Amino acid sequence: MTLEYIVLDRDSTRRAQAEASRCQDFLFIRTQLGLTSSGFVEPGNFAEQFAQAFRNLDSVLHTAGGSLSDVVRVRYLVIDGRNYSSWRRVRHGIWPTDGPATSTLVVYGLPDPRALASIEAIAYLGVDREIMKWHPDIGEHEAPPEVSPDILSTVGFYPAVRCGCLAFLSGNTAQDSNDRFRCLGDPMAQARLAHDTNIRQMQLSGVDQSAAVRLLHFAPYPHYFDVIFKVTAQYFPHLPPSSSIAATIGRPGNIFESEVTAAVGVKPHFYETSGFIADPGASSAARVGSFLLTGGIVDRTSDGALVGPGDGRAQFEQAFKNLTDVLSNAGTDASRILMLNVFVSATTLLTVWEEMRLAFGDEYLKPGEPFPPYSAVAVTALPSFEHLVQLEAIAALE
Repeated sequence: MTLEYIVLDRDSTRRAQAEASRCQDFLFIRTQLGLTSSGFVEPGNFAEQFAQAFRNLDSVLHTAGGSLSDVVRVRYLVIDGRNYSSWRRVRHGIWPTDGPATSTLVVYGLPDPRALASIEAIAYLGVDREIMKWHPDIGEHEAPPEVSPDILSTVGFYPAVRCGCLAFLSGNTAQDSNDRFRCLGDPMAQARLAHDTNIRQMQLSGVDQSAAVRLLHFAPYPHYFDVIFKVTAQYFPHLPPSSSIAATIGRPGNIFESEVTAAVGVKPHFYETSGFIADPGASSAARVGSFLLTGGIVDRTSDGALVGPGDGRAQFEQAFKNLTDVLSNAGTDASRILMLNVFVSATTLLTVWEEMRLAFGDEYLKPGEPFPPYSAVAVTALPSFEHLVQLEAIAALE
C-alpha cells in the first residue's frame, strides 16, 4: 500500500520531519501549535494561538490537496481548562455545526513551554464518507448556558464519522441528554454510562461492539484505571487495543471519557497481548484492511518486567523497541508509521523525546526517510506511576 509523507521543512542538515502522512484517502497530520515562522503568535494569548494552530492545520491540508472540511477526527490538547470558553468560540468560527468527531482534554505540557494548545487531526480526502447526526437517545453534549451562552445552541462536532473502513467516535462521557454529568465521583458508574453511549453510537453507525479496534481512555487519576479496565472488558470482551492516560478532562464532574475507533465493512484481526501493553488485558494491535492500530506500549519486556525505573531515556528506548516488535509481528516496520502518539508523565521528558526521536530515526529508518508525523504531550500521570512513557501508533501494512 502506497504511503506518502508530506514534508514542509526540508533542512538538509538533519532528518526531515513529516507534517502529515497520506495512505489511500486518509491523511494523518502531526500536532499543530500556534506557531508562525517568527515564533508563537502573541505569547500568552490562548485564542490567538488556537486560531493560528487552525491556520497551520489548514495549510498542511491545503498542501495535501484538502481543506478543513475534510477533517474527520480531531483531538484538542489544551494547557488550561479556564480557556474553555475561548476554545469554543474559536472552534465555532471553524466548524459552527458540522465539525468532525472530537475529544478534548487538559494536559500538563506540550512540546514547547510557550504553547497553550495543540490540534491533532485525521482527514479523509475520499468520497466514501458518512456522518452520523445527533440522536435523541444520545443528546448533544455541549457546555451549560454559563459557558459561551451566545453559541450554546450550536454543536460544532458530530458524534461519529465513518470514512472508508474506519469509524471515528467523539469522546463519550457520563452525560445525560441535558448535558449534566451523572454518578458524580463514581468511576465505575461513569465508565458504564460512557460505554453505553459508545455502544449506542456504534449501533447507529451500523456496527456492534466487536468492531471496536482501538480505545483511548481519559481519567483524572491513575487509581481509577483498575476499575475502568474491568468495566471496559465487560463491554468489549474481544479486548481491542487500548491506551489510557491520566489527564484533566472536560468540566467539573467529568471523571471518565472514552474515544473509540471502529472497523466498518471489514473484519478486524487482533494480535495477541504482550507483556508491554499498558492495559494488561488488551490486544497489542488490530489490523483493519491495510491499517494497523496499536495499543498503548510501555517500557516492559515481553514477560512484563519493568525496564529503566525512573530513567526516561531507557524507557523511551524500550518502548520504541517494543513498538517495532509489534509492527514486525504484523509484517510492517517503523518506516510505515502513519501517526505516532507519545504520552509522557513529566514535561522534562518532552525534551528527552525530541532528542531520542532523532536517535530512533537513525536506528529504525533509512537515510533520507523523514520521521513520521507525531503528537507528543505530557499528562498528569500514566495509569501506572512506574511508567514514564507510553506510545501508540497507526501504521500502513504492505
